Amino acid sequence: MSVRCAEILLLTALIVRSSSFLFSKIALETMEPFTLLCLRSLIAFLVLAFIFRKHLAQITKETVFHGALIGGAFFIVMVFELYGLRTTPASVTVFIENTAIVFVPLFSIFLTRRLPGISTVISSAAALIGVAFLTLKNGGGSFTAGELLCFGAALTYAAAILITDRAAKEDDALALGILPNGFMRLFSIPAAFFMETPALPGSTSTWFCVLILTLFCFVIGFTLQPVAQKYMDANRAELFCAVSPLSAVFLSTIFLGETIEFSGIIGALFIMGSLLSNIPIKRILVPAK
Repeated sequence: MSVRCAEILLLTALIVRSSSFLFSKIALETMEPFTLLCLRSLIAFLVLAFIFRKHLAQITKETVFHGALIGGAFFIVMVFELYGLRTTPASVTVFIENTAIVFVPLFSIFLTRRLPGISTVISSAAALIGVAFLTLKNGGGSFTAGELLCFGAALTYAAAILITDRAAKEDDALALGILPNGFMRLFSIPAAFFMETPALPGSTSTWFCVLILTLFCFVIGFTLQPVAQKYMDANRAELFCAVSPLSAVFLSTIFLGETIEFSGIIGALFIMGSLLSNIPIKRILVPAK
């Protein structure tokens, strides 16, 4: 695959995945979080396992183990995200969660035992300032419970990115995009029966949201991202990740009628600036080969 094709694939995957905040918000009005996660990951895994059954038949035990680690990490991310979405606007959730891109280099400090560069420190500080502005309510600066859950999703998302990055260097990228769906389903089943009363969607609109979340956000977005990133420079891939919050806010504004207060707009600008500041300008200007 050429770099240009990989970039188009990644951009498509990220835009599709950004719609998950919209459809999850709607589905959560009538479904419990663990039940929703179990249903969407189950359908996604069955669809992908059927399509790529010959490919999966050749995977190793090590790939399965890495798939379980990635699935476990993203299971925690999704739990934070879904519970946060119950009380937090989708537009706020997506900006807070995408600060994970800034936390990745900070977490890498513990792995490499090297101090971060000044640009990392500045971008991280800008992201935290952005989160503070984004969560201002009526002149106050306290976090709501939902916003704290979204912040937890950002931290665990950063950890999931690091786990995926290390595993993808050694394993089959496509398998690592499929297996986590199955493991998320395995982890969510006991949680759903222990903490909720599992039930299938009771309306056509809810089923529509579940199928969109499954076939587009999981099957296309979640699975194809590691495939695309295999053929791209990591720094350039980060630039495309900044598209996700903008796309999600656009969809939330149109279909959910959400609005961001002036302080939230300032916070969003700080966060976008922190994300883009991680990308050297030459990565943006130099065309892909």
